[in-house]
Amino acid sequence: SAVHQSPRSPVSALPNLHLLSSLLYILTTVRGYKTVTRFFSHEAADLEPCLAAAEAEAEAVAQHTEVWSTLYCLTLWLGMVLLTPFDLESIDSGGAKGLSSRIFDLGLAGLRSTSRT
Repeated sequence: SAVHQSPRSPVSALPNLHLLSSLLYILTTVRGYKTVTRFFSHEAADLEPCLAAAEAEAEAVAQHTEVWSTLYCLTLWLGMVLLTPFDLESIDSGGAKGLSSRIFDLGLAGLRSTSRT
């Protein structure tokens, strides 16, 4: 998938990512997020690329350069992957911060915002 190839710049790997995420957002408002997220991939291997792409989008949204619906869809996907029962330490690639602290920081950044952006 495109996010696996280039998680730090998912838009360059998939040029229509913002358009697709806007479409997914419309589907979630019409059908509900629970219906839509059932079709997301939920393998443990998807966690790190999805988290890296969500962190990159969160930085771009904070600078008001990207569309917030992309971060919304990546957060939904990340939430779906995290519901899968697996040990985070078994798939952690070992960066400067662990997976759990990166996920926690991304969640806190989303909670600090009072609007969509």
